[in-house]
Amino acid sequence: MSSPEFDNLATAQSSESASRIAADAELSRRIDAISKKQKRGGGVSFLGLLTVVFITLKLGGVIGWSWWWVLAPLWMPVVIPLALIAAVGIIYFLVKELSS
Repeated sequence: MSSPEFDNLATAQSSESASRIAADAELSRRIDAISKKQKRGGGVSFLGLLTVVFITLKLGGVIGWSWWWVLAPLWMPVVIPLALIAAVGIIYFLVKELSS
């Protein structure tokens, strides 16, 4: 026959088990949501790899480029769009001033 202590212990274990299952299910849902948000895989980008190759060649003495050009894959993606935005702004300003 079951005693009240055994029944209480069984109830506590089953509620603890249920809360673990719920926590595991919630964790699985969060992991799925994160993985769905990440469209592309991790790892090194092409420009990052190119930078590593250029640095290796520079330190190995294979190329004699300036460090500005060796590190160009890092700064060019920022400078080119900024230069294009500046050029468009200057052209817009000049056209606006000449038409006035």
